[in-house]
Amino acid sequence: MKKKLLYCGIAALTLGFVSCNQNAKNAENAENADSAMVAEQPAEAPAPAFDKVGAYAGTLPCADCSGLETTVELMGDMTYKVTQDAKGKKDGGHSEAAGSFTWDPASGIITLENADALSFRKLLIEGDNVVVVGDDGAKAAENADKYVLTKKQPA
Repeated sequence: MKKKLLYCGIAALTLGFVSCNQNAKNAENAENADSAMVAEQPAEAPAPAFDKVGAYAGTLPCADCSGLETTVELMGDMTYKVTQDAKGKKDGGHSEAAGSFTWDPASGIITLENADALSFRKLLIEGDNVVVVGDDGAKAAENADKYVLTKKQPA
């Protein structure tokens, strides 16, 4: 009888050790799997740099004047300066705005902050030009070519 108890005790201890070792192995495998998952995640690519720095100019349509002579300066520090002069207005019709802008590289849309004095808030980059677009990012349905500001060459 004592031998049976001794064998049962040894069997119980053996099962206990095996299960503890199995739990430790499972925990180690889980840690390795977690670190492998972290290692497999690709690093987030840096946002593309804004490379359309410069001055853009053109004459935009105007309902109560013969055109808005517009100059937009986009700086590398994500700030802008815009001047608009209404041609043919007696009071001069001059407006200016400056501030920061955001750029969405996926859509090519530039959104001007603090642009309340202007006739527009958004620009779309197209090659070496910018196009004035509506607040929804859509181009003008009619006379779309009249909303293009061409990049000025440095003097």
